[in-house]
Amino acid sequence: MTKHILITLLFSLSNVFALYGPSSGVVELTPSDFEDRVTGGDSIWIVEFFAPWCGHCQQLVPEYEKAATSLRGIINVGAVDCDQVRAG
Repeated sequence: MTKHILITLLFSLSNVFALYGPSSGVVELTPSDFEDRVTGGDSIWIVEFFAPWCGHCQQLVPEYEKAATSLRGIINVGAVDCDQVRAG
């Protein structure tokens, strides 16, 4: 019973845990807008494919934030939560 509750809690938290906030320069991309924005547009993109639970991905957040700030107006920086892609 306790194991079931813990697993349910972890899945609930994984949906709220995002690496990039609304004020971030990194654009959160979803399966529904990825093709239109990235492959269908004329802009150049750097896209990170991450899992929110991944320690390496979490450590790279400040670097992607810096890149998004430095490249603003030149190159778009985006991120795809692979857990959301797999769940969807």
